[in-house]
Amino acid sequence: MPELMDKGRFRGNIVDYSLFESSNSESQSVGIKIVVSLKDIWQDGEWQDISDHNFTTSGLINVVKRDGKINQRQVECLIEYAGWSGRFSHVVEREWHPNPIGVTVEENHWDGKVEYRINWINAFDDAGESGGGATVDVANGLDTRFGSIMRGMASNVQRNAEKPSGKPTKFGQQDDKDIPF
Repeated sequence: MPELMDKGRFRGNIVDYSLFESSNSESQSVGIKIVVSLKDIWQDGEWQDISDHNFTTSGLINVVKRDGKINQRQVECLIEYAGWSGRFSHVVEREWHPNPIGVTVEENHWDGKVEYRINWINAFDDAGESGGGATVDVANGLDTRFGSIMRGMASNVQRNAEKPSGKPTKFGQQDDKDIPF
């Protein structure tokens, strides 16, 4: 199977996986390497079949960061989209039967070479559009988690912003020459 040599949004099946623990004594990172056989590419606003090309791509999904803390969002993506149980033993003992997934592939510059690696895992049926689409429940959850910090930052910015000089013009009192119609 030829290795993918392009970036973009794709979907396919995980055909191989393995567990990696950092060999660097200063790092506590743990990752799950996945190899994905690509079926479709998001192009021109729709999914297009590329399965005839037999492309594969791979990536190391870091589930534990260098500092030993869980990489929560990556773990959630593996569990929610790829069907991982959250158990490392299921990876090593080959007991994980991954769901089809969507992936975002980006350029990776390493040792003077450019490689194309999985940067993010998405739902298989993700429409391929970036951003947007959050629900009110998601927004409320974000407000609960980050609201006080965000409101504090907004308050500081507003307090430190340059004050306007002069009086604001009341609506309807502009000079007619300033109105463009």
